[in-house]
Amino acid sequence: MTLTVDRNHMIHGGNGQYSGKVQTGADPQVLIQLSSKGTFLYPQGPFRDVDEYLAFWTSVDIPDRILGNIALGYREDVKRRHYLAELEWRDLYDSANRSELTHKHDARVRSAQAARDEAWALYEDEWWSSHPLKIRTIFLREVAIAGQMSLCRSLLPKDVEDRVFDVKFRLDEDDLTVREIVDLYHLDRIRGYFDEPEITAVERIEELREEINRLRNDLAS
Repeated sequence: MTLTVDRNHMIHGGNGQYSGKVQTGADPQVLIQLSSKGTFLYPQGPFRDVDEYLAFWTSVDIPDRILGNIALGYREDVKRRHYLAELEWRDLYDSANRSELTHKHDARVRSAQAARDEAWALYEDEWWSSHPLKIRTIFLREVAIAGQMSLCRSLLPKDVEDRVFDVKFRLDEDDLTVREIVDLYHLDRIRGYFDEPEITAVERIEELREEINRLRNDLAS
C-alpha cells in the first residue's frame, strides 16, 4: 500500500504543524491525530507501523533554523556539484576535440571554441533540469520530513521499515517518493545541516564557498 501526503488535503495545526489527513492508496482517507512522540531531531520510537510513523513526521514541529540550514546547505552544495560537473565535462570534451581547439589556424580554433560553448550550454541546461538550484520554500518542510523519515526508519519494525521509501509527498504537480526526494536533493550529502547549530552551519557554508572559489579558479585556468 502506497502512502501519499498532500498538503492540500491536510489539516494544519499550530506551529506550522500538520494534524493531518493521510492518503493511503485505494483505502479511504483517515484522520490521524497522535500526540507527538519526541521532536524533529529526537523522535522517540519505536513506532508500531508506517501509518503511525507518518503521522508523527507530518505533525512534528520543525524549527525555522533547521529549515533555513537545509535550504542554505543544499544551495551551496548544488553549486559545488555544478562546478565539478563543468570541470569533468571540459576535461572530456577538450580531450576529444583537442586537435581542433589547438589547431594552427585561428579560424579553426575560434570555430571549435564556439562549438564547445554551444555544446556546454546544451549540457548545462540538461544538468540543471535534474539538479534544482534551490529547494522551493513551500516544499522545505516536506523535503526535511523525507530526509528524517529516511534516516530514522530503524524506529519501525524491521519488516516494514523499507516501506518508508515508497511514501509519496506532493511537491507542486509531482508525487515524489521519499527515496526520490532524498536522491533529487542529495540529502545524504547535506545531512549535517539537519541538526547543526547555526554557527557550525555558517562554518560549513564558508568551507563550501572556499571550495567553490577553488573550483572557479580551476575553471578559469
